[in-house]
Amino acid sequence: MKTPAKLLSLFLSLFLCVILTQPTFILAQSDNEIFRHISTRDGLSSNFIWKMMQDSKGYIWIAGAGGPARYNSYNVTSFIHDPEDETSYSGGASFSFFEDDSGFIWIGSSSGISLYSDVTGTFTQLQTSESVPAPSGVREIIRADDQSIWAAGIGGLYRFLPGQSEPGMFHTEFFSLDDMPDESIGVWTIQQGPDNKLWLGTTHGVYSFDTDTNTFEKLPSFGEETDMVLNNQIWQILRDSKNNLWFTSDGGLALWKEGYPEPERVTILGDSEINLEGEMIQSVSEDKVGNIWIGTAFIGALRYHPETGDVQSFRRSINTQNSILEDDIHYVFVDSDDNIWFGYHDFGVSVMYTQPWDYTFTLLPVSNDPDHPVNQIRGISDDEAGNLWLATGVGLARYLPESHTMDLFAPDPRDRSPDNEENIIAGLLIDKGKILVKTLRNSFYEFDIDTEQFTMIEFPEPVRQFPPLLMKSNTSDDTHYFIGTWGHEKLYLVNKETLLVSELHMPRRDPDFSDDTAIIPLTSPDGTVYIKFDYNYQGQINGDLFLFDPETVSVSQIALDYPDNITTYTPPAFSKSEEGIYWILTNQGLLRRDVINRTNQFLFRNEAGVLGESNGRITEDDQGNLWIGAASRVYKLDPASEILTVFEAVPGRKPGIFGFPALLRNGDIAFSGPGGFVRFNPETQDEPGVIQYIHITELKAGTDTYRTIIPEEKYDIDYSNNNISLSFHALNYKDPSATRYRYRLTGYMDDWSEIGVQRSIYLANLPPGNYTFEVQAAQNFGSFSETTAGLNISILPPWWRTMPAYLFFVLLFVGGVFTIDRVQRRRVIRTEREMARENELAQAKEIEKAYEHLKAAQDQLVQQEKLASLGQLTAGIAHEIKNPLNFVNNFSEVSREMIQELREEITEFLNEIGLNNKSSQITGKQLKSAELILELLDEIESNQIKVNEHGKRADGIVKSMLQHSRGGSGEIKPTNLNSLIKEYVNLAFHGMRAGKDPINVDIDLQLDESIHEVPLIGEDFSRVILNLCNNAFDAMRERLNSNDQAPNSKRYSPKLTTRTRTESGTIIIEIEDNGPGIPDEIKDKILQPFFTTKKGTQGTGLGLSITHDIIKAHGGTLDLDSIPGMTKFIIKLLPN
Repeated sequence: MKTPAKLLSLFLSLFLCVILTQPTFILAQSDNEIFRHISTRDGLSSNFIWKMMQDSKGYIWIAGAGGPARYNSYNVTSFIHDPEDETSYSGGASFSFFEDDSGFIWIGSSSGISLYSDVTGTFTQLQTSESVPAPSGVREIIRADDQSIWAAGIGGLYRFLPGQSEPGMFHTEFFSLDDMPDESIGVWTIQQGPDNKLWLGTTHGVYSFDTDTNTFEKLPSFGEETDMVLNNQIWQILRDSKNNLWFTSDGGLALWKEGYPEPERVTILGDSEINLEGEMIQSVSEDKVGNIWIGTAFIGALRYHPETGDVQSFRRSINTQNSILEDDIHYVFVDSDDNIWFGYHDFGVSVMYTQPWDYTFTLLPVSNDPDHPVNQIRGISDDEAGNLWLATGVGLARYLPESHTMDLFAPDPRDRSPDNEENIIAGLLIDKGKILVKTLRNSFYEFDIDTEQFTMIEFPEPVRQFPPLLMKSNTSDDTHYFIGTWGHEKLYLVNKETLLVSELHMPRRDPDFSDDTAIIPLTSPDGTVYIKFDYNYQGQINGDLFLFDPETVSVSQIALDYPDNITTYTPPAFSKSEEGIYWILTNQGLLRRDVINRTNQFLFRNEAGVLGESNGRITEDDQGNLWIGAASRVYKLDPASEILTVFEAVPGRKPGIFGFPALLRNGDIAFSGPGGFVRFNPETQDEPGVIQYIHITELKAGTDTYRTIIPEEKYDIDYSNNNISLSFHALNYKDPSATRYRYRLTGYMDDWSEIGVQRSIYLANLPPGNYTFEVQAAQNFGSFSETTAGLNISILPPWWRTMPAYLFFVLLFVGGVFTIDRVQRRRVIRTEREMARENELAQAKEIEKAYEHLKAAQDQLVQQEKLASLGQLTAGIAHEIKNPLNFVNNFSEVSREMIQELREEITEFLNEIGLNNKSSQITGKQLKSAELILELLDEIESNQIKVNEHGKRADGIVKSMLQHSRGGSGEIKPTNLNSLIKEYVNLAFHGMRAGKDPINVDIDLQLDESIHEVPLIGEDFSRVILNLCNNAFDAMRERLNSNDQAPNSKRYSPKLTTRTRTESGTIIIEIEDNGPGIPDEIKDKILQPFFTTKKGTQGTGLGLSITHDIIKAHGGTLDLDSIPGMTKFIIKLLPN
């Protein structure tokens, strides 16, 4: 029961009085707090909360009517009594917690004191000796300055002396209050004072305990007002950092300042109007900055700063869950991350944290409805007077922040309906008392702030723009507004004086390059105007950058190309802090473009995915930080450190999208969007806190599971269980669902790997070795904390890689070697015998093979002898033929001479007898005989000429045969190459025709007449021509006689083609036949000595080899080009 029954009616009367007379609080809960609530639905065993504590590992312990619970920001673990388990919680309501130096959590409960070990995950009920009564109803446990532990229970105090105990057994002393006049005294709170006395808050007021004399003394009377607090049910006593003592009771709040002779009742805190008279004050605590937190039964919680006198009240709101849930606060405390925890009488626990983003949210005064068109804001700026100008859904708005009033101006005042697109302002630009305005209908107006009048700007055609509004003012010459376009490839220049529009057509790369183009004007802080001409070509962004010259109203290109693989990007923004730099947000991160040094650099590559969720519009504050809006948050980017900070908006206090940023003249930043706008000072924003606590909670290795992790230990895991998983969590009580994690396994993967909000990782098939698993966490999308949870893991090698296995393998190897040696000896003897027999057989085979080779060599020698004899015979025959040929040639020439003389004699005779004299007596018959004789002489002369010609031809052939058979002097002489080739091709042909198996061959001589004499050894080079021609004739004969000639196929006609030509100073001779060709597998062997493709003794294999040697001796080369149906030998000679 919360209070004695006899006081219930008094409390109800006081409650009604408070409700009726309570004055207005001057400091209430601000709008920047966020509450999260925890109840039985989340795992608490009871919603009735007594106290809370944060232990050294960061966990929150909650003492309630149903027992203790521990909260890790994700889950609540409630501990209940299990009769079957001696290590479970002993049962009953829990009231308080204390953590000792060994890490044990002492839990004061209705059943005594339980000690919880986080190492084993078990409870131990504290036992005392028989002379000491068992503790019960333990409301509070503290450590005194002498390190002794004191517990406040029913009937008195317990002291546990340090260093003389084991878990569960302590040297315990009990000091009873039963001898005091008050009956049934229960000690609810205990605190050591500055004088080393213990101050006890009991059900009957305040007592002190002298630890030297071990005596109790009740606090004397200090007057009726103070006694109403100190002689009542005492809830808590606090000794603050200034050594002041605070007392809370059913009768109110009292304070005993250090050095003061007596305490005083506190009815007014600081400068507030909050009256605490008659209030039930249930708890008091102090945070690390000296704030005093007070929990009350009826008026919620109070935060009081004694130095400044500031008071803030936290009350239940019936309109939202973003407040405390009830005004009956049993306990308030602040954790290490400055989160405030509220324990309720009936509603469990709430945790409150303050957003680091301190901003104001505004809805325009026409309507508090975020969906009203006036709050659909597409742009914001301010004038020199501090007024805000906003592009709304119903016109241009002038908002006065001080008075929260506004004026609305419509370009089309005749129709102010929300559907009139001419009054929906899509963007604005303030420039020296004028405002350039664009409407949703793509109309442009100039608004005069002084006259409050719109002037429409006439364009030659509708202006289509790349989002967002692309309007810039040229501050260098103060002449033009610059209007960018999308798909028009032109820039509009609006004269500020006349508002006349001129066009500047932009040069493009290629008319067919891309139709998806954007013209984007940029103005640097010094007033220089740049024009971006961007293309979307095949899904990638590219473009050109131009510098605008205001004097000539023209542009010149700047050599600065886009990096590769940019598929998305956002409107650019020039830097205020870095000269010549402008920023673009792309799919690869933040792109830093330097127009002075012509360089590109990507920043925030790792955060590209996060930034991709933003709208991409960038504004820069006076400190050089970049601010980008998203759906429910704002990103702050520090380009120097590449640190990304995320500021989350409070639900209900933000526009639908942070879509349109603006830097105001005083340095504030504003974001507008559908549903209002926010404004803040970027310099005063606190950085979000970092994660302080992170724990590895479970290790699974195969079938083994370790649920209690001791970071200092090394976990040895069998190789068969080398597939492991680890679970972990960070203690982020603000927004645990947005906590991001990264991990690494040093010794396996040393780089950090981000895994988002995932709280477990699976590592498969780890090789044997020693590893350290480390995990870090970050709040939301911010930077990762330096806090690291680590665990040492050793994957043991498999049994076959252990030392005993190695020893076994050695013994097995030695035994195996011995056994193998014995077996091998026998095998060697048997093998040697078999090898001897095989060697004898092999030698016999080798002899037989050598005999076959010798026989073949003898056949070749016989053939060579035959060839040599044939050569000698040929020479002899040629010599014998030469003499008759000489007689034939000589007598044919003598006969021609005699015929000539006979013709002359007959002619002279005819002349003498008067052939031409009319008186001649020669008859016609005689004349015809004379003419016939002359004709026969002509025919005989013609025949003699033919005989002489063919005789000389035969003589030439005989000379060639003699020269070829006899050899020459080996002297290089200038030789007519074409004549030599022609002569020996014919000689080879006639030799083939005169030999065995002659064939008809078409001889085609394609000789370059420009080639004259070439230095050659004629008798040697003639062999080259003969050998190559003879080989060609043999190949064509083989094809002609082969089975390839199908009955219906086209008739095969052998053809030999001989060519000469010059090429780059080199003489080239080609001898080509249309035989079967040379297979690829023997091309490399064809020039080797004794290699022949002819059967039996038909060839020696020396012809091509000798031919190759002769050509090399002439400084030339012999190449082969062959395909099926063609073989070509190519001779290359240098004429010199």
